[in-house]
Amino acid sequence: MISPWVVSVLSTDYDLHKHRSAIVELLQNKGATASAFELPDFPVEPNVHSHDACLHALDRTDISILIIDKRYGGIYYDLSKETENSKETENSKETENSKEAENSKQSITEKEYLSFLETKKPALVFVSKEAWDERHHYKTALKASGKCQKDFDEKYKCSYVQDVRVIHFIESIQYAYKEHGASNWISIFNSIEELEKEVVGKLNGLTRYYLNKIINTQANKLKARKTTTGFSTSLGDVFQRGYYISPLYETTSGSISDSAKELDDKIVDSMCTNNSILVLGEAGYGKTTLLAKSFLNHVDLLNVKLDYNMPFYIWLKGKKQSYHFSFKDYVSECFEEYLNKANYPFISLDNISPYFYMDGFDELTEKLSNAEINDIASSGMFKYPTLLTCRRQYANRYISNSIFSNKFNVIICVKEWDEDQADKYIENFCEKQGKNEEYKKKISVLLSDNKDLKSILNNPLLITMLLWVIETKRMVIPETIHSRVELFKECLNEMAKRELSRVEITSVEYEDLVLEWSYFAWEVYHQKLNNSPTMIRNCLHFLECSGICFIEYEKFASSIQAIFDVVGDTVYGTYHEQFLEFLVANALHDACIKKQYPYPIFLQYILRPEINRYFRALWSESDEKEKDTIATNLLEQYTENLFDDSNNSVSKRVHSIYHLSRFNLDKQAEKLKKAFDYEKHISVILSLYFGAIKMGDLDCEKRFYDLLMSDSDYNLANRGYHLAYYADSIIEGDLPYYDNERDPWNGTLSAFLRHFESSKINHFYLRRIDILTMQHLISVRGCTEPLTDNVMKYLEDLVYNPPFKQFTNFQKDIEKAFEDLKNKYNEINNP
Repeated sequence: MISPWVVSVLSTDYDLHKHRSAIVELLQNKGATASAFELPDFPVEPNVHSHDACLHALDRTDISILIIDKRYGGIYYDLSKETENSKETENSKETENSKEAENSKQSITEKEYLSFLETKKPALVFVSKEAWDERHHYKTALKASGKCQKDFDEKYKCSYVQDVRVIHFIESIQYAYKEHGASNWISIFNSIEELEKEVVGKLNGLTRYYLNKIINTQANKLKARKTTTGFSTSLGDVFQRGYYISPLYETTSGSISDSAKELDDKIVDSMCTNNSILVLGEAGYGKTTLLAKSFLNHVDLLNVKLDYNMPFYIWLKGKKQSYHFSFKDYVSECFEEYLNKANYPFISLDNISPYFYMDGFDELTEKLSNAEINDIASSGMFKYPTLLTCRRQYANRYISNSIFSNKFNVIICVKEWDEDQADKYIENFCEKQGKNEEYKKKISVLLSDNKDLKSILNNPLLITMLLWVIETKRMVIPETIHSRVELFKECLNEMAKRELSRVEITSVEYEDLVLEWSYFAWEVYHQKLNNSPTMIRNCLHFLECSGICFIEYEKFASSIQAIFDVVGDTVYGTYHEQFLEFLVANALHDACIKKQYPYPIFLQYILRPEINRYFRALWSESDEKEKDTIATNLLEQYTENLFDDSNNSVSKRVHSIYHLSRFNLDKQAEKLKKAFDYEKHISVILSLYFGAIKMGDLDCEKRFYDLLMSDSDYNLANRGYHLAYYADSIIEGDLPYYDNERDPWNGTLSAFLRHFESSKINHFYLRRIDILTMQHLISVRGCTEPLTDNVMKYLEDLVYNPPFKQFTNFQKDIEKAFEDLKNKYNEINNP
């Protein structure tokens, strides 16, 4: 439950009655809960003396306001030592006290103040000018008298305050920092109006203090987060124990500070000079860890300087595309999330200079419209220095396509690791585990000598997964891992074993728990596709209804926290999106074999390319029976939906062909040729053409090329197909998707470049179609962006230096298509 702000008003009563009333009213009007003994809701419990009731009330207090004027007030007694006759009630604070009471050290007001100092919460002090002036007069006279304080006090006649103890109380506050580590600041007031102004000013001034508490809470929670860099360790452990290694990078736009050695320190230095920074990189390259390290460094800097330049961490994975990105609203949310408090009633952000470290932009949503992305870029937060991490494909899709492109002074690309970086990481791991150089060489050889595993060397996440598996196997290097799929399986299996042991279940196989995680991951991803929040109970209910429950509800709910990001009852994904993508693909693979949900529903959606790639990789490593079963069931979905032109049926046909054309199956080409005889829908025919071309049917490639040159509908649908698949356009409604001839196509260009950079022959077969599609995209827009002179030169080099030399005539056709593209490019740029 969110707590209100409670502010206690500490003072004597009779001389400050009107002042107290004014401050209580001020607090209440601002939305704070005033704690004052004269209020009806002041907490008083049975069998508790009124003095102690005042002290107990401080337990709920966030801030105290001490007001001092004439009177010292009634004396606080140690009730365990005093007789009942010596006790005073709260309502008799101002009565004449006995000689013994007068000689006591503390009034109830002073006792309240000193007790509150022990809580280390803010204690604000306000003294009337008359009392403050008399303190000065007293100190001057005492010094001039040459007497000791006790003797001087016996003769001193107060001119304003009624008791010299008021002066001593004020004087003791001057030493509050030395004796209690509390602020010794005293505000002076002449009138009630001045007091109100001073109180509001000092309460506003606590904004930085509370924001600093929020920021340090963010930092501590971030340090405590589980991480795939350590799996069994927290992010803080990774940094503290020295597992972290700074990534390789290049600055592709702007310049970054060179005053520091490590990239995270350079980022902080650059942020502090008001630069906004975009960090790009592929999945698993360490972008999130770099952001966390940079943010924590900035927090350390803040805690030393205690200034108003304040870093804030924002986990976007838990937000929606409709998130406000307002600094003011964000701060209000932070009070609830990190301090369990309502928004601070006296918040004042005018003097705060925020710096935002935004993580999880890729997972903000599966799709954003251009209007939505421009709204985000125009929001209040992006007026301040911001560090944003993003996969390159998402940056091409969203950031380059909008006013975001002008928001970042610096763009840093985190590069894939080379063998030296990987060796350094492995060596560091072995050193922490007490292993020698020979052991490190065994791991390096395992990676470098295996063709399929060698690519793992460029990805710190995948190396970490392998090292973690080795560690869980008591430093035994497994010999069964020969591919990424096997690495993911082995890693997930080890995690499942650990979770089953932790929840003390021996009746379930670890493979079953991994499978249950996989179906759970599908439901999380499915909700993302529909822009809906993912609730644990809803997902588990789905698993129960689908018969995919192997362990009891509570224990499974506990187990998912080993790999999924869970806050309360909401799931935001996995700790690393590659795990979500692999688990979803694993669920689809299993469902296609068993013909159970989410088969065939998943065929209605455009899935992430990464999921499709893992799905194909799982298929390729299946046994022949499973391969044939999956292919047969996908073909069945195509034929069952053949004569139904509803959007869902067309989508199933499109994606069935998409997957079938990428499987290496006997008679695959023959099956696709038969489909050409029956199919009438443009979208499915496009999918058939792409499938046939990828399998090397160059006659089909020529027919498709001529069709795109001659038929405007196919030309329009082909462009829309690419824009939708690579998420350049969020196109709603029925297939076919048509190009609106306005949306940028950065994501599509990136995909084309990957095709040209690829050494796979199926991508080579697509070259001429890709070039023609680029020509059509710039022609209808009358604009060459995102093509540039540098991109054209790069493409030209790739075109004229193909990876395959045996296709002489086809290569000439490709070169001719590129010259046509170049001519159109020059024509648009030089009308």
